[in-house]
Amino acid sequence: MRKAAAAYQRLLIRVPEAYLLLRHYETIRPGLLVLDADGRRVTSIDLNRALREQWKPADVAKKLDEARTAPALAHIRLKIDGGEKEFREAVAKLPGIRKAVVDTRGFAIVAEHGKLTPERIAQISAKTKTKVTWVEPVRVRLDRAQGSSDVIAAAGLWHVTPTGKGVAAPGELWGHVYVTRLLLDKPQMEVGGFAADLEMRTFDILDVPKGGLGARVAAAPLKVEGVLAVRPDIFGDTEIVIGRKGAVDWEKVLAAFREAGCPDAEPGS
Repeated sequence: MRKAAAAYQRLLIRVPEAYLLLRHYETIRPGLLVLDADGRRVTSIDLNRALREQWKPADVAKKLDEARTAPALAHIRLKIDGGEKEFREAVAKLPGIRKAVVDTRGFAIVAEHGKLTPERIAQISAKTKTKVTWVEPVRVRLDRAQGSSDVIAAAGLWHVTPTGKGVAAPGELWGHVYVTRLLLDKPQMEVGGFAADLEMRTFDILDVPKGGLGARVAAAPLKVEGVLAVRPDIFGDTEIVIGRKGAVDWEKVLAAFREAGCPDAEPGS
């Protein structure tokens, strides 16, 4: 099993942060969640079976070996306004779509990597007269800030859609990128002379419980309008909150932390 695991970059994610991944990636703890380099799900290995001695180390090793050639799956989430049934049916008919369902949180799609692009979504949206808002991955606007680079390279990029109008002048729209929330990061987006429509703030969240309640505190800002992602470090007593530039009421983020069970939350340095 160690030999099979050596092919991967391994990261231990503890409770409570691990709870934030379970539903989105359809995984389980304790377990091994295998992602590709840009945060797309490849597979999930349930270690409960190993703990119950239903699996041996060789069984886990076999699954890790199989995952090396398995297709990466993009877990996409959209908000759809109007024509929801027609939109879902059109997406479900496309090749490479593993799942297309409407649930209480919107429209969830599981697609093989590269099979569902923003351009294809826009075509279906126009045909079915729907308004689409990207929830996962996050659609980020990039403006030219300085320099002359036309190459954007950052972890978590699922799609890149430049305007195609040539080199943009400083302050003009260069295009959009679609970035998984797991790896959303403003500094990475701005390497190469870009300005992203994101802002990040750090909060001190002291004495947060290290179990399920801690996960509730960590996820609390996601309910605030304009917040796109959170990066909690519960054992480090801090959390980075990433939001759409100019769209977040940061006092409401602070209130969300406090209401969720962290009365001593404060803006960080």
